[in-house]
Amino acid sequence: MNSTAFSLILVSAAIHAGWNLLLRKHTGNLFVLWVGLLIPGILVSSWSIASGEISFQSEGLECLLASGVVHALYFYLLSVCYSKGEISLVYPITRGSAVGAACIGAWFLFEENITTLGYFGIALVVLGVFAIQGTKASGSDLKLVFLSMLAGAFSGLYSIIDKVGSEYISPIPYNGGFFLVSALCLSPVVLRRYKLSEISDVFIPGLQIGLGVISCYILVLYAYSFGELSYIVPTREISVLFGAILGWKFLGENISRAKVIGIAIILSGIALIKFT
Repeated sequence: MNSTAFSLILVSAAIHAGWNLLLRKHTGNLFVLWVGLLIPGILVSSWSIASGEISFQSEGLECLLASGVVHALYFYLLSVCYSKGEISLVYPITRGSAVGAACIGAWFLFEENITTLGYFGIALVVLGVFAIQGTKASGSDLKLVFLSMLAGAFSGLYSIIDKVGSEYISPIPYNGGFFLVSALCLSPVVLRRYKLSEISDVFIPGLQIGLGVISCYILVLYAYSFGELSYIVPTREISVLFGAILGWKFLGENISRAKVIGIAIILSGIALIKFT
């Protein structure tokens, strides 16, 4: 993998784990997440239009709108999952499902040339992500696991859409645009559940999450121009390592043997991808 793409992904992964930690600390509060999408979406989109940065090619706008809708579904499911489960369970499953969905799509749609070593690396990342959950995925956790996998599938889908969209619209206006679309899609649910008069209570954490979300996605969109989707998405899963550490440090979650083994497998897979 290109060193520039690899560096961008590492920074993005750390930020991604950080905003997921914040969302989990607020038990998946959809109001917080909505504020985090709406404010950066309005600001970045307004700047993009005023400065003439955004392209109005139909292909790019179609991708932006589609990505916004899929992101809304992803964010909604993620908020549901974090309202019910720990970051050490939800996060790895979501990320692992995203790898599978994105890589399958990339192989079929983009005909990316993946080496044998690359295949092994991708497989190790997926295996490691699911190994982290250990024996937790049983009984009452099955519904949570299913919802986490579904959120991951939407994540893989928007990764495919964004790979195409980033070829028509530069990352910053593209990112701001689909954030705004996502916020608008989530508005009916949010406005039905919460009172806008309470927005001051969630403004600061929402803004923190929003800055984290938009900055990590901008970095990923830039990385798409330097490397293959089939390599970039699995490498992002190093965020699972960061997430496990943050969950242990700030939420008191247990670092089990399964997590240690899973993280080791993920790092092995990423190493193979890096040197492919």
